[in-house]
Amino acid sequence: MTGVLLAQISVIVHKNEEVAIKAGLIIRDSSSQMPAIHDTSRVLSALTVGIAIVTISIGVLRFYFGQKALIEGFAVSGGWPIIGMAIFVLGYLLVVFLLMIFSSDP
Repeated sequence: MTGVLLAQISVIVHKNEEVAIKAGLIIRDSSSQMPAIHDTSRVLSALTVGIAIVTISIGVLRFYFGQKALIEGFAVSGGWPIIGMAIFVLGYLLVVFLLMIFSSDP
């Protein structure tokens, strides 16, 4: 849902920006070498949806193996999938944050 929201908001902002440029309310700054956020939003929204699918898949696998371990008489908690997912999501959020900062107008 976050990926879809990101894509929709970037399309709305891009259309409103074009209208404002035509009306002379905004002057486009072409000196920035970073692409605008609406140019990278499709990639970011696709990555967000991909992260959601991977997170759900890991959750399903953990549930399956946890139930199997409980049937066999063991108790399972934590593990490397949780730590790996936390590092992956934190890295993704850092990349999105940096892209938003560097692509914004000064």
